[in-house]
Amino acid sequence: MIKIRNMKNIDIKLVKEIESTSFKYNSPDINFEKELNNQFAKYIVAEDVQQSGQSSIIGFAGIWIFKDEIHIAQIAIYPDWQRIGIGWQLLNKIYQIANSIGNKKIYLEVHEDNEEAIKFYLKNKFNITGKKHKYYQNITGNNDAVTMEKLLLCA
Repeated sequence: MIKIRNMKNIDIKLVKEIESTSFKYNSPDINFEKELNNQFAKYIVAEDVQQSGQSSIIGFAGIWIFKDEIHIAQIAIYPDWQRIGIGWQLLNKIYQIANSIGNKKIYLEVHEDNEEAIKFYLKNKFNITGKKHKYYQNITGNNDAVTMEKLLLCA
């Protein structure tokens, strides 16, 4: 069973491992300890809970909450757990968070060559809104980000 819950300090080591194995593009250097104490940030994890009671973290998502919008900082899933709905479950939890606080807009940036992520967000009704030039900087040079957003119908 997959459980989505708030990230805790004890999860940081596994989350960093997921981050390093999930992104083939340069991932942001996030200080998770600081983010967990940031009143405008929220991090959640996807946890595989076995009947025996054992569990393991298999993915996570981080968002930054602004007055009228939410910015998705990251969604990452262990490669072996990708394409089976874990990303959708994390995204669905983000929608719930947005609706609970009345935010109507979710936006993000995706590396221009990350076709899988772009397809994922398009499938989930995000729209491409533009590009940010030289957004990602790494050893291969400066790469652009595709900007995407989704407007929610808040209850």
